[in-house]
Amino acid sequence: MDDKELLRRISQQQQNIKPGEMQVLSLEFIAMYVRVSRRSRGWKKATLATFADVSLSTVERVERAEKVSKENLDRIAQALGEENGTFYEPRRRLTPEELAAQNALEFETVLVRPLRTQSLARELARCHSYIIRSSAIDDSHQERVAKLQDWLDGANFLLSGWASGTVIDAEVGRREIYEGILAAVEDFNRNGVTVLAGTLAAPRPGIPEWKVGVVDLTLRRSDPGATKRQFILLDRRFLSEEAFRDAMIAGERFNA
Repeated sequence: MDDKELLRRISQQQQNIKPGEMQVLSLEFIAMYVRVSRRSRGWKKATLATFADVSLSTVERVERAEKVSKENLDRIAQALGEENGTFYEPRRRLTPEELAAQNALEFETVLVRPLRTQSLARELARCHSYIIRSSAIDDSHQERVAKLQDWLDGANFLLSGWASGTVIDAEVGRREIYEGILAAVEDFNRNGVTVLAGTLAAPRPGIPEWKVGVVDLTLRRSDPGATKRQFILLDRRFLSEEAFRDAMIAGERFNA
C-alpha cells in the first residue's frame, strides 16, 4: 500500500472523529506514522528494526498496516521516542494547532523544490554541510548518492577557496560545477528518483552564518507527488552540535 492510499484511508476514518474526542489509532494511521517518523530520521526499515529489537518483517508488516503484537508495537514506539501504549491506548485527537505545536518541538521545516536549476545548485554549493536523505530509495542508487555527495563536497571545497587559497571567480568554472551537480541529479531522474533540495540556517557557536544544504531523494513510483512538495520535516537531532562535530571530525557529510 503506497502513501497516497494510506492517506486516503486515514482521511476517510478521521471524518467522523472530532478534535478532543477519544480514539484508538487505526492500523493505517500507525503505518503512516511509522513511515513518516522513520523517514524523517533518515532511517531505513532495517535501521528501525535494529533500534527496536524486532525483525525486519515486523517493521514491514506495521508499515503495510497489518497487525503485530502490542509488545512489538511498544518496541517500535520506544525506538521512535514514544511511550509504551502509544499505538494502541485510546487517546484524545489533537487539534490542528496542538499538532503543529508538537511538530515544531521535534522537527525543523525545510522549504524545498525540485533540484533543476543552476540557482538552486549554487545555493547548495555555498552551504557549510549537507544532509542527503536517501532512506526512501533502495541500495541500487548508492553509487548515485555518492556521486552527488562528491559534487557537493567538491563545489563547497572549491568555491570556498580552500583548494588554492583564492575563491573561484571565473564564471565558466562555477558553471561547470553547477552543471556537474545537475548532471548527477539528472542521473537520478532518469532512474526514477525525484530530487528535492533546500537550505536551512543552522547557526553554530562562533559561526552564526552556518547553513545546511538538504537533499531529499524519493522513488517516483512510490511517491509520485513529491515534485509538488513545498517543504519537508527534518529531525532536529541531525542539526545538533554533537552531530555536526562528529561529521566534521570524520570529514564526512550526512547521508540520512
